[in-house]
Amino acid sequence: MSPQSLPLRDVHLPPSPPWWPLA
Repeated sequence: MSPQSLPLRDVHLPPSPPWWPLA
């Protein structure tokens, strides 16, 4: 996942997915 997709995902989903701590 690209860093540009992380902020979008973070807005739509809560800080629970495994990629959140990686960001």
